[in-house]
Amino acid sequence: MADAVERKGLSIFHDVFRRADKNDDGALTLQEFKDFFTDGVLSVEELEKLFHEIDVDKSNNLSTTELCNYFANHWGPFGEIFAALEDLNPTITKALNHTFQAYKQDSFFNQFATRFMMKEVANQLRALGTPIEVASEKMDEETLKSRPHMQQATVADASTATDPLSSRRARRLARFQSYQPDQEGGGVTPLALTTEIQRLSSLIDRLENKVLISGVEEEHAEEDDSNVVNYCAAGLFAYVSFPSQVVVVLRELAVADSSVNDFKSALRTYCETSRAQDGCNHILVRSFSGTTKFAIYEVWDGQDSWQGHFTSKSSRMFQKTIIDHLEAPQAVKVMPMPASWWQDPQ
Repeated sequence: MADAVERKGLSIFHDVFRRADKNDDGALTLQEFKDFFTDGVLSVEELEKLFHEIDVDKSNNLSTTELCNYFANHWGPFGEIFAALEDLNPTITKALNHTFQAYKQDSFFNQFATRFMMKEVANQLRALGTPIEVASEKMDEETLKSRPHMQQATVADASTATDPLSSRRARRLARFQSYQPDQEGGGVTPLALTTEIQRLSSLIDRLENKVLISGVEEEHAEEDDSNVVNYCAAGLFAYVSFPSQVVVVLRELAVADSSVNDFKSALRTYCETSRAQDGCNHILVRSFSGTTKFAIYEVWDGQDSWQGHFTSKSSRMFQKTIIDHLEAPQAVKVMPMPASWWQDPQ
């Protein structure tokens, strides 16, 4: 049988290899393999066994060919998807390059058509990704439930992950680990508590470390760098520009007593799909003891990420689903924050 590396669609896995190969030496060590492919389900021992299974030449390093061969021999119907993605990537690049060169010279209405088509392409791609993300997360969760006594390999800290996909995976799977029950006591495992505490501690540190007790830290901004967000009760937002800023969103919801379980189910789906979207840095849900009130805190890369999410299919579906579960219209507060306050120091 010919090497799988010859098959169409494997350029995607060349990119996977490049992202996993942190020192760019053209070979994956066991540690690099574990750092990248830890999924919150496999144990350390299982990851090591998988590494040696892929390492067919027994060099204790994985080559691009070995990694590509392994996934190509297991991809089944996904091979057609990867082949389509291989064609789609240069097609999108070509369209964007043409738009960049022609947009300024186009007529006013041609520019409108270009903007609409660009947004519609983004909408269609998001719509394609949502069911895949939901199905993937569901499979992870079901597998975890079927292995209650297995000690999973620890997922890398999402706050320090440099690869966007690894960062999203880490945020998502850290959440899955926190759902594992203690079979004897019915509570949360020590690993789950440690993971959750470390994640929240990292978040708080990144915000609090920007405050200087003995002085004032200045940041210079342009005069028109406005922090104003206008919104109305109907949920329609009017934005001003947020250059170099992240957007912090607070949703406050009062849920009817009879609808709490249905609301929680819709909320869980919303959080899972939102966390997987590009531009989502963090989502945290708080409930208040003795009440049916909830607060959802979301941090997005900026205006475009938040606005794109707010008008996305998953967000609209969440709004439509919960409308009958609320005692009153939800309150939404949006606060822009300098991106340098959120990002880790370089």
